[in-house]
Order: sequence, then C-alpha cells, then structure tokens
Amino acid sequence: MLPPEGWYNVPMPEAPRIAQPGDIFILLVPTTDDLAQLRQKHADLQAQFGGQLVEPIHITAERFSPENGHDPQDCIAPIRRNLSGIQPFPIEADGLIQFFAPYWQSQVLRWRVAETRIWNDFRDTLEDVLCDIGCPSHFIRRRYATCTILKLEGEIDPSALPQVDAMPLFWVRELWISLLKADGQFEIVEKLILKD
Repeated sequence: MLPPEGWYNVPMPEAPRIAQPGDIFILLVPTTDDLAQLRQKHADLQAQFGGQLVEPIHITAERFSPENGHDPQDCIAPIRRNLSGIQPFPIEADGLIQFFAPYWQSQVLRWRVAETRIWNDFRDTLEDVLCDIGCPSHFIRRRYATCTILKLEGEIDPSALPQVDAMPLFWVRELWISLLKADGQFEIVEKLILKD
C-alpha cells in the first residue's frame, strides 16, 4: 500500500559535515508494534522505485563527538542520565524526499520528520544536554530530520514521488546510542528504554 494522497516532495537543505569515525549518534527506533506497518510501506516504495531497503529503520536525532580526544563515555553517561526520564512520544512524517547522501555515496529516499511541538521539544532537550556536557551537535538546527527508506540505484523523477499529508511514522520508545567505528561500521553502545 502506497502512502495516502496528498504527499509532496520537499527540497533537501544544505547538509552538515559528513560523519567521521568516533562520531556518536542518538537514534530513535520504532518498537515491534510499529515495525510491521512501516516495513510494508517501505516495501511498497521499493516495489515502485527499486533500490535497497535500509535497516534498522531509525531517525538520527543527533550526531556529535567528544572534544579533545575524550572517551565517548564522557558524553554517553550524562546523556543516559539526562534522557532517561523522557516519556515515549509520537513521530510524524510530512513528506518524501530524495537526495545524494555523501556518506553513503548514493541517492536515498527518506521520510521527512514533521516539525511538531513534541518533536521540537525533544530536540531542544537534546541540544541543551549536549551543550551542558560540552559535546556540541554536528547538525544544523534549522535542518529537518529524516528517516531513510531506500538507498536508490539512481535519481527518481521528482514528479513520480507520491504526495502525502502528515502521517504517523512511529512511537519513540527506545533511544539507541551508536558509535561510528574506524572501519565504517556502527556499534550500538547503549539502548535506553523510555517509560510511561
């Protein structure tokens, strides 16, 4: 099943610097309850546009790195303390976008995360935590977040992308903290479960 009528294509603004070994990521991941429906939507888009499905499904909420060669745990431990009290919250998507992702060296198709009040409150909290612990974000704050669907084999004609209205994407009940290793592999170093 394709997304409902009303979806639209949106331009991708300027990109932040490309991820580097030692960078730390805060990932928002759907739980099992949301995965089946989301995977079906991704499979439908793959059937229409080709490409490779991206797993695990996630949103990169933040990327940062310890300053002055400090141990990653210098950043991770305070994040765990500061984010452990956050309540689960919903994420919505309000568009499909495609662009060239320099890190992956390929075109990608992604959901655009809707700028809801609850999403912006969460981003403000993350920004405050990173500021407090001296691990500034690599992201440009005015740049919206995305959720990768496909690594594409080439560019899609923008007029072929379905247009959609805002739709629920998934509930955030888990935060993963991931570390980019020197060999280009990602290691999940922490999983935080958000509790009602």
